[in-house]
Formats: sequence, structure tokens, C-alpha cells
Amino acid sequence: MSILIYGLIIRKAFQINDLLANGHIDGSMIIWRSLYENAITLLILATENSNDLAQKFSLHSTRSSKRKIQSYNNTHKLLKFPPLPKSTDKIIANQINEINEKYGKDFLENEFGWANDLFPGKQKANLKLLEEKVEMERYRPYYILCSEQVHSNFNSFNNFKDGKGYFLPSLLHPEIDLQAFVDPMQFTLSILHEINDYILFEFSPLNEYNLNLSLFRKILDESLKTFDFK
Repeated sequence: MSILIYGLIIRKAFQINDLLANGHIDGSMIIWRSLYENAITLLILATENSNDLAQKFSLHSTRSSKRKIQSYNNTHKLLKFPPLPKSTDKIIANQINEINEKYGKDFLENEFGWANDLFPGKQKANLKLLEEKVEMERYRPYYILCSEQVHSNFNSFNNFKDGKGYFLPSLLHPEIDLQAFVDPMQFTLSILHEINDYILFEFSPLNEYNLNLSLFRKILDESLKTFDFK
């Protein structure tokens, strides 16, 4: 499962690169937010190294399946789409009942319910707790900044200010200011370094781990130097 999530993270890093190459800074920030959430998940699963936790993560996807089915059932007539087979509702209902009996209703009600047991007491898992657990909370300010590009809010227009107003034509044009590339790229590289550290630890021969990590560190440092605008 770690390798699957790692592949997804690399895929998103490529997408960030392509968006930046075409001047879509805000688009790269949207993808980075997803990359970061996947990175937290990977590090939690890796550091806990628990088959039970990995199974919980897999089963928790039933929550999303249920929401998709309910949404489709509520709108398929408006969209003029065919209804789902009746067996679909029955299958998902049986899956949910089995999960509720095994893990309790809080498991599927919470967005991060698969990780609830990592936190004792009545505290439910959330992204902030998970990032703190793997010591990634230093990236939260940029995560919050990227969230402005995901959700509808007035701050998402800040990149298009021109003096005291907003230059509307710039909404339709790519950004060519190289300094705007700095944060998306350096934060992407930093997350990749965090993830590669784990991948190397897990899969490198013991006598090669330090050398491989040192090489990646040098690559990271040299890459970050490309953003030193004078």
C-alpha cells in the first residue's frame, strides 16, 4: 500500500511540474494540497507498520463509495442517467453494516476514522493530529494557503491584484513571474525528500542507506538553489 501511495505522490509531483511549466501557479497549489494529504497518509501507514491499520485505511473507502452512490441516486433523474442496479444499494449496505459491527459507527462517520485508534480517549483523528504525529506540522501554513485555491473564498483573487484593484484579464492568462514558482516547487521537493527518506530506509540495503539519503539530500539542496532569485 505504501508503494501505491508513493506512486500517486510522484504522479502528483509530475502534475505540479506540468502546471508550473504552463504558468498555472494556483493549479499547482491545488494539486500540492492533495500531494501533502497523501504524504501524511503514507508516513502514518509506514511508521505504524500495521497490517490492521492498512486494512482500516482500505475499508474506510466504503465511506466515499456510500456518498457517491447516494449522490447518484438523488440526481440521476435530473441528469437523465440510468438508475444503478438495485443490488448496488444492497451490497454497500451490507459492507457498511459489517464495518460498523467491527469498528463502530465513528469509523465511517469521521473523515479520518481509519486512524481513530491512534489517538486515545474520545479524540477523533484529523489531519492536524496526523501531521503532528509524523512531525510534518511545519508545512501547515502552506497547506492552509493552498486551501484558499481549493475552496471558494475572496482571498483566491489576491494573485490578480493590480494596485488598488483587480486586473481581470490576468485571470485568463498564465503567470510568467518566475518568483511565483518558488513556493510550489520548493514545498514539493521538500515533501518528496520526506517521502524518499522513508522509501530509502525501507528498501535500501542497510550499507547503502546513508549514502543514498546523502545523495538525495544533495539533489534537494541543489534543486532549492535554483530558486535563489537575486
